[in-house]
Amino acid sequence: MIKLSGYDKIQKVDSRSYYTLYSARDIQTSRPVHLKHFYPETYLSFDLNSFAEELRHLKKIKSEHVVEFIDLIPPDNKSQTGPILIYESVSGKSLSQVIKERSIDIISFLEMAIQLSSAIAALHKAGFFANEIIPEHIIVNPKKNGIKITHLGLHSLKLLYEQDFQSSMMVYDVLPYISPEQTGRVRWQADYRSDFYVIGTILYAMLIGKPPFMDKKPMEIIHGHIAQKPIPPTITRNDIPEAISDLIMKLLAKNPDDRYQSIYSLQIDLQNYLVEYSQTKSITSPSSDKHDDHETFHPPEKFYGGKMTAYRIFPNTL
Repeated sequence: MIKLSGYDKIQKVDSRSYYTLYSARDIQTSRPVHLKHFYPETYLSFDLNSFAEELRHLKKIKSEHVVEFIDLIPPDNKSQTGPILIYESVSGKSLSQVIKERSIDIISFLEMAIQLSSAIAALHKAGFFANEIIPEHIIVNPKKNGIKITHLGLHSLKLLYEQDFQSSMMVYDVLPYISPEQTGRVRWQADYRSDFYVIGTILYAMLIGKPPFMDKKPMEIIHGHIAQKPIPPTITRNDIPEAISDLIMKLLAKNPDDRYQSIYSLQIDLQNYLVEYSQTKSITSPSSDKHDDHETFHPPEKFYGGKMTAYRIFPNTL
């Protein structure tokens, strides 16, 4: 159990390969928070300057679908305490739990998909890629189908698994939710459109119960991202409208040029589909990128994110 000045009622909530999650209370405000403590033995280096700058950008993220990041505590070598990320406490179940427990109906799917795309838009605006955003890191409020992203990979923390992610079980949960460009084995350089592929893998899992590529061997998952075409969702689940299946397959295109070119186009299509399906239980509106002429994403000068993607995949943005 960790001790942190200014916080009490610290209780362990969950434990992962490279961090432990705690619930706690801010003594001054009585606000419930979460503390994500990264194990000191699981990172190789720590950049204090990047750390301070990253915290400043974390606080710029303004979205009801991304948790509010409160503070980022540097590691303490004397007490052998790793970095601690502090963020608002949110109640609900992880999206991975929801996926395991029930089949998500089409309307609930569209509502959550719209919120996810809104969250990604907010991350892009603040200068973050959707690094390590997997169903386990998305909390769902079951009463409202409201979602919140609770985890972002940290640029300032160089984790051990980045040295040999092919053989590390730390990253196994992440591999099914990365783009072909993030493998470093294709000719395309990753950019913000890589996040559209990530969204596609999550939406696929929400409807089918698992991501498009799963295997016990990490290299087989990577091969799937690079060379295999996903099974269209409508083939596995016949109540999925063709338009939604096509939207997901477009997000999962191997070539970034064949995906959506704007998060705004994706949001508009999802919103149109929700309205039409709610009224008619069918969707006839075609998916289109024509909206890109009106809203184009302009990447910030610098992006942030965990080194597995930011260092390996976005070398020109650091």
